[in-house]
Amino acid sequence: MKVGILGGGQLAQMLIQAGRELGVKFEVFTSEQGCPAGQLAEVTVGSFNDQAQMVAFFKRNHFITYENENLSVELLQSISENSSSLFPSANILEVISARFSQKQFFHHLGIPTAPVFFVENSSDVPSALEKVGVPGIFKTNRLGYDGKGQKQITCLAEGVTVWNDLGSVPLVYEQWIPFERELSLVACRDRFGKMVFYPLVENIHKKGILELTWAPAENVSPDLQRLAESYAVSVCQKINYVGVLALELFQWGTQLLINEMASRVHNTGHWSIEGAQTSQFENHLRAGLGLSLGDPQPCGYSAMLNLIGTIPAQIEQLKKEIGVFVHLYGKNPQPGRKLGHITVVSENTHSLKDKLNRVRGICGI
Repeated sequence: MKVGILGGGQLAQMLIQAGRELGVKFEVFTSEQGCPAGQLAEVTVGSFNDQAQMVAFFKRNHFITYENENLSVELLQSISENSSSLFPSANILEVISARFSQKQFFHHLGIPTAPVFFVENSSDVPSALEKVGVPGIFKTNRLGYDGKGQKQITCLAEGVTVWNDLGSVPLVYEQWIPFERELSLVACRDRFGKMVFYPLVENIHKKGILELTWAPAENVSPDLQRLAESYAVSVCQKINYVGVLALELFQWGTQLLINEMASRVHNTGHWSIEGAQTSQFENHLRAGLGLSLGDPQPCGYSAMLNLIGTIPAQIEQLKKEIGVFVHLYGKNPQPGRKLGHITVVSENTHSLKDKLNRVRGICGI
């Protein structure tokens, strides 16, 4: 069995690592030389918009998946129109490709979001501020990640220059919600409609970039977990979804507002490699290949700490003294870039927090 992955970053790298246990071979299609996944699999370097190259890639592989959503939806739809080899399907990419289309999709399903207004051009900015109010946050409708392409507004005067500040491209304007914390849910649905759910996890960001994930999140009621799962079920059933789906959520009292979703394996599920019975990466492949899904239940308690910008020199010391799990992606260091992650697993939350504090102390992070 051979699986093609569109994109060659760390997500593809970890999919390949999980697939080895299943006896799967891989080919990576990437636009960049020297990608992290290229260390582990056959690589084709080309343009994601080159139809001939993409068609040939589909023909060489039994199944195709992807590690990011910045792909040509039209091209993928045309290539995979009469085939089930692509998972998740290109139809979900059409929804995910723009933030406003995501919000419309959620509203159609009855899933609550923060109030939102589409800003198609600069003349729409005053209407957005009037209808949604302040404080709020402007985001580019397409692209933008890890805090990029966003600007928070705390008063009307700050909205005057936002169109130019964010590149004079279509935006969405969302009401700022005083949420208590950000949670996320990783779910997986196979080709036969069966779903499994990982526990809700809590995410902590630094300068717009995910720094830390607690798994499972503390003080999550069964009702809150079921509510999050119901959102994932609604999304997956609507579009006959196959693979891992990640939902980013804001907890506001007993409410869960959905922020965004990702149709792929996700940074907030990295803890599952060592912290769950079956990782998100293995289950994503199992779902797409028609295999039975593995158990998503956690093995104790986990904390996943992203290594951003630089790799601490004390990594080997951590392994010896604390016994953490270290994943390095093979990327060149640069500010704001995710270079790897550390996962700490323990039998209880007290021990987990103690180990994490020791990690931070040794590494100075």
